[in-house]
Amino acid sequence: MARLERLILVAENRKKIKPIHIKYLKPIYKKILKRYSIRISGDTVEIGILAEDVKPDTIKYIEEHIGKVIEKRTIGTSKTDPIEAYVDLVKKQRYWEAHEALENLWSTNRRPILQGIIQVTAAQVKAQEGRLMSASRMLKRAKERYRIDTLLDTKCLLRETIRVYITGKSNILRCFKRELV
Repeated sequence: MARLERLILVAENRKKIKPIHIKYLKPIYKKILKRYSIRISGDTVEIGILAEDVKPDTIKYIEEHIGKVIEKRTIGTSKTDPIEAYVDLVKKQRYWEAHEALENLWSTNRRPILQGIIQVTAAQVKAQEGRLMSASRMLKRAKERYRIDTLLDTKCLLRETIRVYITGKSNILRCFKRELV
């Protein structure tokens, strides 16, 4: 089965939408965006969508209801070192892509701590999607199953996850007990 190409459309967050408000907006977006995910990353809104679902009226709709589309990226095409890509993407609060960068590495290196970092990053994605309870469950699972507390300050992670949920901005790199690169 052929893998469908996935895109991220990045739009200006003109309406200053916060992750906490996403659940109220999803029914509106479902009218035109059939299969999508939406994440708030501070001053931008990331819309994950299948390439085949992007039509001219899709861009028009996003620009009318969210803000100007300023970037269009294909997911999973990076050829750089996965750890460096992860750090760079986290600095830009692009948690979905950071998660994907490590998933590719994890497919060849199944170390539990790597899976824990992936879980922590996925928790940030859930917070950007306005799903704080899901994010907190993922953090708890990462701590219990993968012992992330050996590498990360878990209290700091919880604070940063709540910060993502409320403001759309955070920096989980400050929670690492040592530098990754």
